[in-house]
Amino acid sequence: MSEQFGWLVELGCSPPKWWAGQNPYYFTTDANEAMRFSRREDAERAIGWLVAPGWREGCRALEHGWMDVPALRAAGGIIELGALANKEKP
Repeated sequence: MSEQFGWLVELGCSPPKWWAGQNPYYFTTDANEAMRFSRREDAERAIGWLVAPGWREGCRALEHGWMDVPALRAAGGIIELGALANKEKP
């Protein structure tokens, strides 16, 4: 089992949405589709430079973690923060 950690740009709403990086306005409710940054500073810069101006005020850099379970991975899924999230294999 391996773990991954990264910084996401989260839009403060319920349910949470994360910036996916396709364009300045696109946010997703699936953390697996979100743009991941290895450093908090990079996620904070993305808010300032890449997220649309009207959306920046509601955004924050948030650390996120994923657990990769081999049996689940073979079945095409991953465990994300304790919740099962089925994903297609790349």
